[in-house]
Amino acid sequence: MINDTMIVGSIAISGLSGCGNTSVSGMLAKQLNIPFYNYTFRALANDKGMALDEVARQAEISDDFDRYIDSRIKEYTRKNTCVVGSRLALWFAENVMFRVYLHFSLEERARRIALREEIEYLESYNKTKVRDARDIARYKRLYNIDILDFQSRANMIITDASLSVVQICGKILQNLQKKHG
Repeated sequence: MINDTMIVGSIAISGLSGCGNTSVSGMLAKQLNIPFYNYTFRALANDKGMALDEVARQAEISDDFDRYIDSRIKEYTRKNTCVVGSRLALWFAENVMFRVYLHFSLEERARRIALREEIEYLESYNKTKVRDARDIARYKRLYNIDILDFQSRANMIITDASLSVVQICGKILQNLQKKHG
């Protein structure tokens, strides 16, 4: 079994909105007994006392929000071993020993977001579709990164949406064991 003494770098977990980056990253960090790092628009909105939608709107106008968040990922992972969950963790985390991409359909992600945010599925679907398009275009413009081209970056891609967070963490741990055990 892998343990925190076998971890020689950070573990990056990425995926589009609603894939479970935060849940999986947090649980995996706890299981490995290493720090969890997840600084997102949601965290930035809380820090600034702004609504998440307002931060997202401002990010469309100014690159400052994205650049700030992404620089924090680089800085934190350069100095610390952790599990980092973020849309761009596969691209920006430094000192990474393993990269995981959670890849689920728009429909599944919208369903999850609707449950989490207690909104109607159709509203969630439409919001998620618009958010995906904005994120994809913004990352392409800002960094020339196509976040849908993750295959070459990831050591492991999870596509089975029927898996629970616990099961996903189990699969990641199995793969870590094979690669670094």
